[in-house]
Formats: sequence, C-alpha cells, structure tokens
Amino acid sequence: MFTLSIRLLLLCTLICTVPTFVNAQSNPSAEEDKLLASLNKLPPPPKSINDVLKLLNASKIDLEDVKRLTALSDSEPSPGMGKQELFTFYKNRARANESLARYKQMEADCQKELEFASSLDDIDDARMTCINAAYHSGDPFKAIELTKKAIAALPQNSRYGWHLVYQMLLVNANRILGDIDSAKSALRDVDGTMILLQRSPAAGEWGTHWTAQAERARGDFLMTAGNPVAAELSYIRALAAIEKRYEAFQRGEYGKSTRRVHTKEGILFSKNILMMQLGYSLLAQRKLTQAEYQFREALKVALEIGGVNSTRVTLGIQAISHAVSEQGRIDEALVLAKFNLEAILKSNYPPNSLYTINARRAYANALVSKGEFKLAAEQYSANRTAIELDKDLKERYQSRGNLDEITAFINAPDLALAEVIAKDNFERTVKNLGSNHLRTYWAQSYFASTLEGAQKYSEAKNLFDKSVNQLI
Repeated sequence: MFTLSIRLLLLCTLICTVPTFVNAQSNPSAEEDKLLASLNKLPPPPKSINDVLKLLNASKIDLEDVKRLTALSDSEPSPGMGKQELFTFYKNRARANESLARYKQMEADCQKELEFASSLDDIDDARMTCINAAYHSGDPFKAIELTKKAIAALPQNSRYGWHLVYQMLLVNANRILGDIDSAKSALRDVDGTMILLQRSPAAGEWGTHWTAQAERARGDFLMTAGNPVAAELSYIRALAAIEKRYEAFQRGEYGKSTRRVHTKEGILFSKNILMMQLGYSLLAQRKLTQAEYQFREALKVALEIGGVNSTRVTLGIQAISHAVSEQGRIDEALVLAKFNLEAILKSNYPPNSLYTINARRAYANALVSKGEFKLAAEQYSANRTAIELDKDLKERYQSRGNLDEITAFINAPDLALAEVIAKDNFERTVKNLGSNHLRTYWAQSYFASTLEGAQKYSEAKNLFDKSVNQLI
C-alpha cells in the first residue's frame, strides 16, 4: 500500500497533469489494433508435436553445468573475504540453489545477501532473492509478506521503479491466490506509480521496462478477475514494450550495464514470461491453437536462455502439453509430459526437488486425462512420499492435493486416501480463500464425491447442496 505522503504527492500529480496512458488501458490505439490483428493472422502451429520433440532432443541436458551449480551450492566462502566479496558469493550461491530448485538453501542465502549488501540496489536485489524463494517454494503468503516489507522499507518520495516492481509482484501473488480485491488494490498502486514515473528523467532509459511491468500487472489482475480478453491486450502491450527494449539492447544503448534488466538474458526472460501469460489468456478464451502457438514460441525463447531442464523450459513443455490436451490430443500431451519428467530425472534432481515434484505432477495430470488412473496414482504417491520425508516441504508446500490427484485416487481406486486428500484440500482452501470463493466450491464438491464413494451419503449430500448451486 502507498504511504500517506506518496498518496498526497500522487493526488497533486493527478491534479496537475493529464495521464494519457490511463485511457489506453481500456481503449486500444491504432498501433495496438494492428498488434491484435497480427495475432489473429499468425499461422496455426503444426498439427503434431514432432517439431517440438525434435527441438527438445537437439537441446541436450548440460550435466557439466548441473555439476558446476551443485559444486557452487555446496561450497563455503573463503576465509578473509571482504564484505563485497561475501555479498557476491552468497548472491551467486543463491542463484545456483535457485537453478537446482534448492529453495530452502536459496532462502538462507538471501539473508546473507541482505547482511552483506552495500548499495541500495544490492539490498533490493537481495530482497528479490528472498521473494523469489518464497514463490518457488509455493508459498505466496510468504511472498506477499516479504513484498509488503520491501515496500515499507523504500523511501517514500523516491525509488519509484522499485515501488513498481514490488507492486507488480503483489498483483501476481494475489493472482495466484485468486484474491481479486487485493490484486485490484495492488494494481491501483501500480497505476499511481506509473503516473509518477512518467515524469521521471529516467523515462527514456527505463520507460519501456516500466510499461512492460505495469501491463503485465494489469494482465495478471484481469486474468484473476475472469477477463482474459482484456488481459490479452495488456500482455500484447507488455510484449511490445519488451520488443523495444530488445531492439535498444541490440543497438548497444545499455552500454556495459550489468543490471539484469539490461542484459539479453534478462530481457528474454521477461519476454518468455509474457508470452506464457499471453498464451494462458488465449487458452482461457478457448483460442486453443493460438495459445499453442504462443507456448511454442515461448519455449523457443526459453531454450535460448536455459537448458532443456531449466525452469522456463519445463513450464513451456507443460503449457504445450496442456494446450494440446485441451484440443483432445491426449496422447501427444502425455508424450510431452513424460519427456519433461524424464529430462528432470536425467538431470539427477532429487525426488524432493520442486522441479521433480512439479514435473511428476504434470505427468500424473496427463495420465488422468488419458484415464490411466492407477499409473497417475503411482506418480502422485511418489510425490507424496518425497514431501512427507522432507520436513520443510511438508510444512510449507502449498500445491498438493489438486483435483486431478483426487480424481486419480477415486478411480484407482483408493477411496480412503482420496477422502483424506480431498478433506485436506477443502479445509486448506477454506482457510486460504474463505468459504465463498469459487475454488472453495470446487474443493467442496470433490470432497463430497469422496464421501459419496465411502457411502457417507448424508454428509456428501450436505456438501453437494452447498456447492452445486454456486458452480452451475
């Protein structure tokens, strides 16, 4: 939330200026109309995934890089290191732990980053490490807590670029939770900060970066609010801004800057995220082939900046699998999901790595779509064992007990376990989102199904009666 002084400054700015970008939020410009039209004219993707598999097979797993990252993750600082050297060491080790999905260690390293940070940007970079560790661990509540603390620590009348970064992350975290009101409040702060930033002398260098972040935040909010059509336009605006940044990078306008947002990797990383989000907005509109096209292009970008076993590539494979599954191409979806899991396992990630857990879950979800419930239950069970043996994951991992998993155990059949999972999922959803949220009604109806299977008809009917009317 904005402090009082920032809100007063914003009020003065609103009175004294006419923010032309506000109108553009809802009304596409002539240039944006062309962008939307060009999206509709994109060629349809190939009718098979053979080209995707060929691309992935050509991108071999870099086992030497995994060994290098593992060695860095397991290393300790040398005696006699100075403050700046220690900051750099823990920053690099945190990145290695992020790449290896060792998020508990990443969280510990970010605290050391903060301890040895000297400049203001170093401090905020360290805070971002902590926030990303919370996201990776599947704990959006922790991410929100850390983000709000980071905003509170910023000066009230400067460093608006960092204000924007954190506000965008608040929108994203609340999107994950489906909390529309909180996402809307955070987006309002994004809009206010953009008005202030447009008056900044740094707008020439940073303007496209700020626009991309603000429009990504708007797209994320609109997706949460159930408006994928408007979200599509916001993501297109953000992508257009990122393309301008990439063109500026290619012209050498960022000089020798080592800031990640000025590097090829940083710019393409943002582009990949936006293409993925655009794909999901199209998927929500049932524009299935357009969504598949965006996911395929996002995968190509991801492979430019990471190996076949990297996070962004993994997410891209899962997205394509989802898109082709929605088109009824279940066998192809299953092939991709299996390829993804095998790539992770060949990289020697442990069973309790979230890379492994998420890839195994995606494969299990694809098996459910195929009707292979026993095989799916085996994959879900492997994940449950890994989580159960890891104290930190057991306490904090939020993305467990999804509806496909409940479906698998109902049909495996293992009704007793299905009931346990469904009850836990329902109670956790009520606690996190409240009793009147759409996700809660879905969780409630699945819990009712497990009770019905256990012949607890009275309890099942009571839960069905409360949920069905909200879902119809």
